[in-house]
Amino acid sequence: MVLWLGKDGSPAATVDMCSHRFARLSSGRVVNGHIECPYHGWTYDRDGICTAIPQFPEKSIPAGCRVQSFACQERYGYAWVCLHDPIAEIPYVAEADDTQYRVIHLPNQVWKCSPIAALENLFDNAHHHYVHTLLGDRGSPEPLKPEVIQETDDGIYFKSDMRNHTTSLQRNVWGIEDDEIILDREFIWHMPFFARITLRLPNGLRNVTLILFSPISKSETLWTNIVFRNDSANPSATAEDIIKLGLAIGAEDQAILETLHLNVPLEPKMQQHMATDKPGIIMRRKFSDLLRLHEEVENSPNA
Repeated sequence: MVLWLGKDGSPAATVDMCSHRFARLSSGRVVNGHIECPYHGWTYDRDGICTAIPQFPEKSIPAGCRVQSFACQERYGYAWVCLHDPIAEIPYVAEADDTQYRVIHLPNQVWKCSPIAALENLFDNAHHHYVHTLLGDRGSPEPLKPEVIQETDDGIYFKSDMRNHTTSLQRNVWGIEDDEIILDREFIWHMPFFARITLRLPNGLRNVTLILFSPISKSETLWTNIVFRNDSANPSATAEDIIKLGLAIGAEDQAILETLHLNVPLEPKMQQHMATDKPGIIMRRKFSDLLRLHEEVENSPNA
């Protein structure tokens, strides 16, 4: 795939291969919002249509001189690309348009795990005691009972507070002084791999994190983390410390997720479960329903 910015500044995406001799368009350049092949100068627009063949400027361009293009739009500082016809809109995050919020982008990372396992882990309130040194109740593995587990048209709404024994980094980033708090947490899942986590701190700080898991191969998932905080007028923590906390928590999740089997069975009976696995079981059922809707089948978990 090749990505570039069109004349209006919006992103465009096509296959990274000229229709003439298959040269990489990504080695070329952008000319008047179109991508130009570095080999013979053939030029393509955002729809993949060839708009210029410099060697024969007077001749009409054959209809077959085109490349596959993809739906592509900018949102939250990223180019979002759909490899087929989109079946849903990119979820709207109101904080992105609110001047009270500042945005902090964490570095993207490649995790060697299933995106479904990574997504389920976000909604699993039973692992913090064992996995996270920066979250959870150090005294007991028993989590607080979730307030809400509600299915939506395209995902789940999950309200699940947790006991949190804070660290100095947490206290600095969240602007609190307590060694122990009940962390007010709200989760929203939009299919397939878009999650939004809202933390409401006792001091009025709202910390909204978008976490995206993009499968990039059979064994690799791209972890993307974007933070919105309502302290743009008076920042209570540096972006550096916010990134440091996010990466530290993510690293602990990554370490355990990369030990799991890469194939997550959508059929719940293939694994054992406990009550705290309910969000994950709902996710698997909704993934199964989505496959059936589009007449697709799950690959064997044992493959």
